[in-house]
Amino acid sequence: MGTRFNCVLLCLISFVNGKLEPIVVGGSFAHISHFPHSVFMSVHCLEENDIELSWICGGSILNQVITLTAAHCLYGCNQNSTVSVGVGHVHKDYGDHTTVHSYFIHEDYDVTLAINDIALVRLNTKLKFSENVKRIILMKHPPYHEKAQIAGWGITNVSSFLI
Repeated sequence: MGTRFNCVLLCLISFVNGKLEPIVVGGSFAHISHFPHSVFMSVHCLEENDIELSWICGGSILNQVITLTAAHCLYGCNQNSTVSVGVGHVHKDYGDHTTVHSYFIHEDYDVTLAINDIALVRLNTKLKFSENVKRIILMKHPPYHEKAQIAGWGITNVSSFLI
């Protein structure tokens, strides 16, 4: 039985001692129409030492050919790596898919400090916008110290992930 990844509405980020901790807890299944800007990225990374690794990441649609993701999702992968993007559905095997033409990691990304952890991804084909595929709306003046909702790809129950 294959692992099934779904779009999950993640409701809580852990803050400890005033620092953002790399822990997201809780969550529930979300419908893609609530987060139509979400993309599913499947990364098959060939590192410089010819080690091949695979993982998934999320991202957001900026326009029909550019998506935004975290730099750590692509860092260390050479040009022979394969990255594909899925949109329009909460399950990775459905919706529309395209491959990545190129990507650009922030020039000041620091893998050790995890700062400037951002990258732009250029798609090979234009996305077709629909009810479930839309560009993200960026706020000019986002509120500070407010609760937020985030969406990501993963599991909703930690015990189902344990072996």
